[in-house]
Amino acid sequence: TIDEKLYDEAYIREHVAGFESLKAKVKDFSPESMAEVVNVEAHVLREVALKTMRPEFSRDSDFSKRILREVRVAARLSGAHTVTIYDSGRDDIGQLFYTMEIIKGQTLKEILQSQGTLSVERVVRIVSQICDALAEAHGLPEPIVHRDIKPANIFLEEHQGEDRVKVGDFGIAKVLGEE
Repeated sequence: TIDEKLYDEAYIREHVAGFESLKAKVKDFSPESMAEVVNVEAHVLREVALKTMRPEFSRDSDFSKRILREVRVAARLSGAHTVTIYDSGRDDIGQLFYTMEIIKGQTLKEILQSQGTLSVERVVRIVSQICDALAEAHGLPEPIVHRDIKPANIFLEEHQGEDRVKVGDFGIAKVLGEE
């Protein structure tokens, strides 16, 4: 099927310009997902996450506009607490994709599900970093309002024994001043 073909190493080498090798599958399509994320090594010799939209979503012009807008909006951000977007485009069959930094951790949702409640101190550190990411977005010349802050869109990595927070998924963000 086309879904299986899209994530084959040879397919990525052949159809998505600049990608040398498929490193590891990170997340499979599920019935409710719109995309699959895989790790790849890019031509810039950086390991990245490649997010590829399902074919039926890539063919939908409204969805395509929204995803390309999300990529454009998120690419304006470069702070330590925002998921970095590197590149975007369509492959030779029209499939939408974009590349972003790999998050080696879990979502806050996953952490809450596995650990239950968190200490007040940890929550304060996490929320402080979320605020840093939002302050960057709100402080741009054309401020960005995320509009979908929730545990599933907050990613945590361990860095020197501490949580490093990354805010992602700017899919329904509002750029103030845009119509």
